[in-house]
Amino acid sequence: MSDFLSAEEILGMEDIPFKDEVVPEWNNKKVRLIGLNGEDASKFSSGLVEMDEKGNVKAVNIETFLPDILALTLHNDQGERIFKTPEQVRALGKKSARVLKRLGDIATELSGLNEASKKDAVKN
Repeated sequence: MSDFLSAEEILGMEDIPFKDEVVPEWNNKKVRLIGLNGEDASKFSSGLVEMDEKGNVKAVNIETFLPDILALTLHNDQGERIFKTPEQVRALGKKSARVLKRLGDIATELSGLNEASKKDAVKN
């Protein structure tokens, strides 16, 4: 038996973390945050940075960072995303910044998009 994983073994692994979090401000109900998979994390990160024609960073778009990351990571107990429309995501952005920041920190950590990862994305 080999100590090295095969493609089939890797693809069969359940490796995307999640966390159920009680939100006191929302009637002490729970939300489930599920980390992004690699494909979704790459799409999300690339949407944060606007490049010019020479490949230099032109702008970093973080105006809707919190509602956008939460729309991708907040799920119901069946694993389905609960914010599905652009209107819902915009409305989520109107909720308490304190709550969104707290949940956003969990979402970015579960997705590997913490501060170091965000700085790397901008740098690269």
